Amino acid sequence: MFCKKCGKENDADAKFCTSCGYNLGEEVTSAEEAKENTETNVTQETEKTVSENNIDLDKIKEKATEIGGEIKEKVSNIDVDEVKDQAKNFAENEVKNYKNFKNLSLKQKLVRIAIPVIVLIIIISILIPNGPSDEDYIADAKTAVSEKLKAPATAMYSNEKIVDEDDYGRVLVTLTVDAQNSFGAYVRENYAVVIESHDTSTDKFVYYPNGIEHWTEDYLEEVCIEGAKMAANWNEPLEDD
Repeated sequence: MFCKKCGKENDADAKFCTSCGYNLGEEVTSAEEAKENTETNVTQETEKTVSENNIDLDKIKEKATEIGGEIKEKVSNIDVDEVKDQAKNFAENEVKNYKNFKNLSLKQKLVRIAIPVIVLIIIISILIPNGPSDEDYIADAKTAVSEKLKAPATAMYSNEKIVDEDDYGRVLVTLTVDAQNSFGAYVRENYAVVIESHDTSTDKFVYYPNGIEHWTEDYLEEVCIEGAKMAANWNEPLEDD
């Protein structure tokens, strides 16, 4: 640490200058205060910039969401070029609304640049489809099982769970069903269903009708699960691959 008064170099933890006796602690305190003041000024300047230019981030986010929704309605498959063009055009229009961009301070420019980035993130997050969830596969399994029941309207499901998934996207679901039989009596059975795929854009799914296994005794569970996998060609390439 160099003395502010005489320029003498001192140890980093020295409190007084060894040459002139100057209080080095005051210098440290002043530096810390200056740092705090700088951080405060930057925050205040940023808030002032947003306020003075009437930048409504909520409005911008709402517009970005609207654009993303319109694109999603027009195309069933994501058109990357169209997404880029939409985001680029919107960002350029926002920037054009601000005058003398080159003459702005660095902090003001950062605020302007952040807006198109937020817009792009929102649009992409809307358009990129999410994969099917566990709830989707379980709902698919219930639909598949209901086709096997005598009185599907009376079915009550429980113990639904994802048991396994193979390397090609097949998912094995097990569940318990209480439903009426032909005589009107409730019977409990357990089922294993293999779902081949689920399309979230159309909410349609593919499963193996001949591979649905069911059992009433617990000791048969593993055997039935293996039977369902075998009928679904578990861990073998799909026909379309």
